[in-house]
This record gives sequence, structure tokens and C-alpha cells, in this order.
Amino acid sequence: MAIAPYLATSLTRTLEHEMSNAAEPFKINLNQNLWGLVVGLVGLGIAEHFSLCTLFLFAVVVSGIMVASVAFTTVAYTINYWKNKSK
Repeated sequence: MAIAPYLATSLTRTLEHEMSNAAEPFKINLNQNLWGLVVGLVGLGIAEHFSLCTLFLFAVVVSGIMVASVAFTTVAYTINYWKNKSK
């Protein structure tokens, strides 16, 4: 019988702790290649919306470079993972 109040108190503390963690600011964890791709795609959207030719060309170049960079690093990380997995 003495365990039930302890469990209720422990559960309440756990819920309070989790609710306080939910109020923390949302953090986005992306590497530099993905941030560059996001910036390039946002630039493409803004250029399309406002019909800005120079920004559009710049954003296409940046987005293309970032897509190639993301593809290259993904392949490199995958090869590295396969090598380390077989050890």
C-alpha cells in the first residue's frame, strides 16, 4: 500500500519534467550542406514569387552545388558506414 503514493508522485514528477522539456525551443539539427540547400531553395522560391532573374540564377547555381554536395557526402558516409559495419 505504501508503494502506490510513491508511484503516483514519481509519475507526476516525470510528467512535469517532460512537459517542461516540451516548452524548450525547437532545435533543427542540419549539417552545412543541408542548410546551404535550404537557403538555395528558399532563394528559388523568392525569385519565382517576385520574378527576380538575378536571384533566380544565383539560387539555381547554389542549389545545384548543394545538391551535388549532399549527394557526394551521402555516398561517402554510406561507404564509410559499410566499411565500419563489416569490421
